[in-house]
Amino acid sequence: MSELGADLLQHFVAQQPTALLRPVGFFVAQYGVLALVYDGFPRSLLDLKARLEAEAPGLPPENPGSRWPKTTLAALHDGQHLSVADLHTLRDLCDEAVTRLVDTPLVVEELAAVVYTCRSLEQRLLTHRFPLDPALPRDEAPPPARHRAHVAQILQQFDRTELDWYGQYARMEGHRASHYRDPCSEATLICELPPLPAAVDHFQAAVEAALPGKYAWFAAASRHLTVRALALDLVRFSAS
Repeated sequence: MSELGADLLQHFVAQQPTALLRPVGFFVAQYGVLALVYDGFPRSLLDLKARLEAEAPGLPPENPGSRWPKTTLAALHDGQHLSVADLHTLRDLCDEAVTRLVDTPLVVEELAAVVYTCRSLEQRLLTHRFPLDPALPRDEAPPPARHRAHVAQILQQFDRTELDWYGQYARMEGHRASHYRDPCSEATLICELPPLPAAVDHFQAAVEAALPGKYAWFAAASRHLTVRALALDLVRFSAS
């Protein structure tokens, strides 16, 4: 298959049921990026990703960042750095914020193919939305155990006992706010999220109070979960 058009994407997505995402924690990723992490991709989205991989060979290789489910919330401002003490402060704030996550999953009812002009998705050229099939039983099962274990292993890297080792990655230079907001034209398939739990706003306020001016927070309307990067020359959008 030489191209992945909007009609074919819609066909793939429409064969999957609506699903649930369960937030499980806050995380300081490489370069100090802050994220909300989910317990795993629902099986329906994993099946969709596998089908895209198998039936759209022209797609670029999947980025490591979309192999586990998260929503990027903020990046360090250009010129800002995390000290060892800052990293321990963020560990404390993540621990406190996770206690505020209520056990209410987010409902995923549609996906969106997006051509964006910056990596934060705060600026877009096109958004084409595709509903999942509401007639199918909603995918409410926990993600597959192996996938959940993979996500848990990633989160374990930021465990307090691992900070001396993991700090070298969380404090690396690069991927500051300009990385996400400078011009960049690419295509991606995402979940546009409903309002995130109030714990996210509390976490943002707590980080700003403890580390004022360190972080650039991405607009709430741009928050998303990346399902799979697409290729610009493989995406054809209808005029609608």
